[in-house]
Amino acid sequence: MSFLGLFGRPNIGELKAKGDIDELINALSFPDDHNVRFEAASALGDVGDTRCIEPLIEALDDSERVKEVAIRSLGKIGDQQAIPPLVEALQDQNWEIRSMAARSLGTIGDESAVEPLINALEKESESVSWYIVQALSNITGEDFIQDADEWKAWFEQNQQKGNNHE
Repeated sequence: MSFLGLFGRPNIGELKAKGDIDELINALSFPDDHNVRFEAASALGDVGDTRCIEPLIEALDDSERVKEVAIRSLGKIGDQQAIPPLVEALQDQNWEIRSMAARSLGTIGDESAVEPLINALEKESESVSWYIVQALSNITGEDFIQDADEWKAWFEQNQQKGNNHE
């Protein structure tokens, strides 16, 4: 049973210090203050427990500020379950959300994010594409700067090599 919020605003720092993951997860849905949800999402990323993945994914429907820190936390935790919602976040209207999604995908480092990142690179502004290139470089070890055509050619070549080994 959660007593969260019965006596006012939850103390996220205290919950984090105690390692109270369940109450931190509950704080992600604290109705009265998006700052509590923001702090909880950040703390869950610091804790790094995979039990936090689903609640953080659900937090992607919160305010822009909470969404951005939830994306960062998903990257910090580094679990592959986070890849589909992070790829989806590459399509967000807010450039800061798209940038954070690219950073988190790069932090996770899973090859399944390469093609969606290349596709996003084709459409992005210079500021967001920088984060996408960093993510692609982190995942692949390659660096084609912000040249989407070179990234596509590299991807197609490497995808064919992979298919030849099956």
